[in-house]
Amino acid sequence: MGISTGEVISASDFVVMARSSSGTYTGDSTASRAIAHGLAFTPKFVTITNVGGAGYRYRIYDGYTNILYLNHTGTGQSVTVSAFTSTNFFVGTSVNLDISANLSVQVYYWSAMG
Repeated sequence: MGISTGEVISASDFVVMARSSSGTYTGDSTASRAIAHGLAFTPKFVTITNVGGAGYRYRIYDGYTNILYLNHTGTGQSVTVSAFTSTNFFVGTSVNLDISANLSVQVYYWSAMG
């Protein structure tokens, strides 16, 4: 669809499909823990927040097998986790369960977007 100068367009001319889901889980200190995202496709991005504990914020991107985190002071690190699937994203690594978003009894809030 081309748009000419001065042409009036309506909102119905555009279709935006943003698909997302969100939820919570409680950490259980296991490596490679699968968290079902419920999207029926592989998300492009997952963000996770731990409001208790150390106050880390986590990011996982499709195509990368690292979970990136930032703590409350703005410093961070990344650790390797399993790649997304059309049903799950993965948290927890034996290297450090806290910075890989699966420390026991911590509550995590997540959002997956596609």
